[in-house]
Amino acid sequence: MSEHNQDSLAGLYQLADALNLTLSAGEKQILEAWMRSQPQTGVIDKVLNQTQHLIEREKQRTSELMAQAKASESELQQNAEQREAVIRQWLAAKQQAAAEVGARPTQTLGAEQAELIRQSVDEAVKARMQGLVQQVESALALLAQSHQAPVEH
Repeated sequence: MSEHNQDSLAGLYQLADALNLTLSAGEKQILEAWMRSQPQTGVIDKVLNQTQHLIEREKQRTSELMAQAKASESELQQNAEQREAVIRQWLAAKQQAAAEVGARPTQTLGAEQAELIRQSVDEAVKARMQGLVQQVESALALLAQSHQAPVEH
């Protein structure tokens, strides 16, 4: 046991005497073991220093990853804008070719397609509503039958 720990242990014994506390042999062994197990400040300082270095390295690595992510995001944004421009050019060329051939412009086709979609949705809604009406009617019929049935006691 180090001199510091022996002095601390002696101080604990003096405190116990001053408070009129009697320590059993087992309690004294526990105190001595506890004093021996106290960590050395040099070890703690070394671990703290290593931890700070790890934290600094992780901060640096995180900064590098964030910079890479920002660069990738910027590149993806540019690629998306380029794809969008190519699609716009393709649509313009297609509309121009259709106009030269005498075909209807795509806006007219879009309106006709919208009408077909609207009709399909209306038919689907009507079919679904008819199914719901049938379910409600059958539920009402079951309720009516249950109220008409005589109650047995």
